[in-house]
Amino acid sequence: MTRRGAVASEDSQWYFDALTAGRLELPRCEVCGHWARPTSASLCAECGSDAMTPVESSGKGRIVCTIVDHRAVEGERVLGLVELDEGPWIAGQILADPDGARPAQGTAVVLRIMAFDDGEPVPAFAVTRDD
Repeated sequence: MTRRGAVASEDSQWYFDALTAGRLELPRCEVCGHWARPTSASLCAECGSDAMTPVESSGKGRIVCTIVDHRAVEGERVLGLVELDEGPWIAGQILADPDGARPAQGTAVVLRIMAFDDGEPVPAFAVTRDD
């Protein structure tokens, strides 16, 4: 079984187009500045405005939690939730820590985009060092 990328819909195509171009874009409210997840509704959760515009994220954040997918085709795969510096939480694969350890909660990570021959790219995160 081959790993496939995500499948875009009419509503999510903007998100995958940004990933294809090497950027993580998230909806941001033009009224109050609140950042939302890419799958959020078209209204701001803070002020109710419909003035949500995709804006590039830094792609930096910290791990909230992880799980190990033991059924992954390529062997064990660490998946996790990352709280981005802008606020939203986003799911993605957590790429191997340079020292081989499973990254702990609070570990700093940075966006890496995983591309596939079949399907859309998806966000993944690599461990960084806070030096």
